[in-house]
Amino acid sequence: GRFDMDGDTAGHDESSISISGGFGSITLGQNDGVSDAFGVTEQDLINDEPHLSKFSSYATGSATATIGIATNAGETNASGDANKIAYITPSMGGFKFAVGRGDTGTTETTVYGASFTTAAAGGSVTIKYANMDTDSATATASVSASSIGVVMSVGDATITVAQNTQDTGETVTEALVGTGAGVTYKVSDSLTLSAYTASGDDDKSTAYELTDTGVGLSYTITPGMVLHVTHNEQDLKNSSTYTTSTSSSRTSVNLNLSF
Repeated sequence: GRFDMDGDTAGHDESSISISGGFGSITLGQNDGVSDAFGVTEQDLINDEPHLSKFSSYATGSATATIGIATNAGETNASGDANKIAYITPSMGGFKFAVGRGDTGTTETTVYGASFTTAAAGGSVTIKYANMDTDSATATASVSASSIGVVMSVGDATITVAQNTQDTGETVTEALVGTGAGVTYKVSDSLTLSAYTASGDDDKSTAYELTDTGVGLSYTITPGMVLHVTHNEQDLKNSSTYTTSTSSSRTSVNLNLSF
């Protein structure tokens, strides 16, 4: 069993029970969906390094959406941590499959995912795919999303490429597509370099376009003290909010301490 409470969440965050064995694993309760494990989102382009910002959101009319499914691939948009059941097979020659089902009473969500890992070029290659379909009592809230990506590790380098799509509404009113690539390189036990580039748009409207690039480093000064430095550049086009394209940049320096 698992019960999770976060300081920034009212009440509990997640709670679930699970059983696992040679048959795989079954999880029941309020927990992340299987697509969190099998989807490759824009944030994964940098292997979830916390010091690099994930692919940003942008306004679409009166709503805020994320290009691709940076937050939506994991059912966050459709059912979040609502009650669901999920099954993941054991690894069979590097292949795994998963399926999940959630029902909030007004929204039904079905998710499945698969991955395959094999050795290549002295390292490993993993192909990952996830698909989510949610049927909502509100037709405009129905969502169909997919994520496909490849993660290749060779020596001290890890390269990730991904494409994410999300269609909103039974009569599609929004068709977001995001693609990107990222690389991390472990220079030494104390220094890791990261870089990524991603872009996205709405196939239903030429008004929305976004590109995002970032470079950064993590340096362990001493055990328990890690310095993170990152620089991001973004170009945004959103004619419903801006009459012209806008550009922004950000440089951040963070010192993480753990005891």
